[in-house]
Amino acid sequence: MNSAWHDIIQRHIAGTTTAEEAIGLEAALTADAGLRTLYLDYMNLDVALGALADAADHVLAPQKQRSSRWLTWRPLAAAAACVALLLSGARLFSRKPPSTRPDLAAAFASTEQAIAHLPAPPLAPLPEWMSPTAAMLDPAGLRPLKF
Repeated sequence: MNSAWHDIIQRHIAGTTTAEEAIGLEAALTADAGLRTLYLDYMNLDVALGALADAADHVLAPQKQRSSRWLTWRPLAAAAACVALLLSGARLFSRKPPSTRPDLAAAFASTEQAIAHLPAPPLAPLPEWMSPTAAMLDPAGLRPLKF
């Protein structure tokens, strides 16, 4: 088989043959069975490649849309979350712990010193009738009651 037929068949499928080449190809196809088989193989290959190209276009299109959405807001949200965590952690670790209670020993010592330096004389003990247990005493003789 002539190798020129391969070139003519490919150009015929692409639509770039001249009118004389197309008429010559049709006449050769009716006369030669081997050339018809070659022509059908080229046609099957062209149809299969076209279908594969269409399928690839449909498969690649959604992936491009998904990646473009990913590139717009998710990295920005992740970066904002990282910055917020870093700032809150820095604020937490930079604080001084608050004092939980005042120093009671120092407060008592200063109060005792202030009382000791008062100009008033020390108080006398309470009279017996003012004691908290005075109600338990005998009113006549101020003796304890017996129960």
